Amino acid sequence: MLQATLKELYRRQEILDEKGEETWHHENWSRQLIVVDETPTLLMGKTDKDLRENIAVALNTIAAMGRSAGIHLAIAAQRPDTQALGPYGGQLRNNITSRIAIGTLDQQGRQMLFGTLDPDMIRTLDSTPGRALATQTNNHITNHVMAAQVAYINQQELKESQL
Repeated sequence: MLQATLKELYRRQEILDEKGEETWHHENWSRQLIVVDETPTLLMGKTDKDLRENIAVALNTIAAMGRSAGIHLAIAAQRPDTQALGPYGGQLRNNITSRIAIGTLDQQGRQMLFGTLDPDMIRTLDSTPGRALATQTNNHITNHVMAAQVAYINQQELKESQL
């Protein structure tokens, strides 16, 4: 799947280059979203070293170049530290422009995701289910962190919704 995504990314990028366009917004392309859950397991797991390397390069390429071609990457990790994200972990983390942390984070986890935070912002990550911090996706504002509340369904509500 990643190889097919890279092929499409390069095809789109070539078209944009030929037209002298910087982004896909003037094209009639549908957005693509690649979601990778448990990214550290994929990049540092027991799979073949060459396969992990190829996956890391593909994810980094999509993270770095995909947005301009309408191909977006969402990764999930319990702990987004650069070592857990594989041999290109720092590069991958730096290319993920929007970040969301749900639940409580220790100081090191907050630092990894958001850098230094205002103490008032840190206090918003209380024990409220679904409480989160997120960076704003805006080309004009970098690293603007805001408090957020995401939908939360407890186990009983989930069980009842499946009846």
